[in-house]
Amino acid sequence: CRAHPRSALELIASGTADWLQAMANPVVAALHVGDPDTLVADPQAPSSLQAEPEPTGAYGFVAFSLVMSLLNVGQQELGLAVYDRIRAVAARAVAPVDPAFEGYVAIAHLLVDILTRGDLGGAMRRSREALASMGDSGDSLAAFVSRQYAGWMRIEIGDFEEAIALEAPLLTASGGVMQLAREWGTVWT
Repeated sequence: CRAHPRSALELIASGTADWLQAMANPVVAALHVGDPDTLVADPQAPSSLQAEPEPTGAYGFVAFSLVMSLLNVGQQELGLAVYDRIRAVAARAVAPVDPAFEGYVAIAHLLVDILTRGDLGGAMRRSREALASMGDSGDSLAAFVSRQYAGWMRIEIGDFEEAIALEAPLLTASGGVMQLAREWGTVWT
């Protein structure tokens, strides 16, 4: 199982959506099972992209997933390299830009603010940006992620009522966790 992503990275053009997914899957899985030794197939991979990614929701999701996973397990340098990359893609993007991409950029920035800088105010601003972008994106996974992180920021400042209001719809079987599972399946299959 661990060799599969490494093989995929060798066979797929660097920087394409398929390559990014092949790189992100084991990183996110390693985070969830607590196995930091298999975090990335190639630690230099994010910084050695040959193709310039497009500012799409799919790329935003993969980059956000990598930033989140790497920062959460202490791989700050690598996480910040992926963050710098998504910011560079955002800077060169020409309007109109996929609102899901914009939202994932905001959440990646939120994670950098809170996890590396301790900047709760900046993270709060980013959570509002993510909600504004992703809520209108038509992408239910993006909308779910934006509400989840906005709720987390409200918890951090002690605004529990607003956190509950943001996250309660996520916890219902009809529109929340079960829907996320279905959406997650469409992203990785």
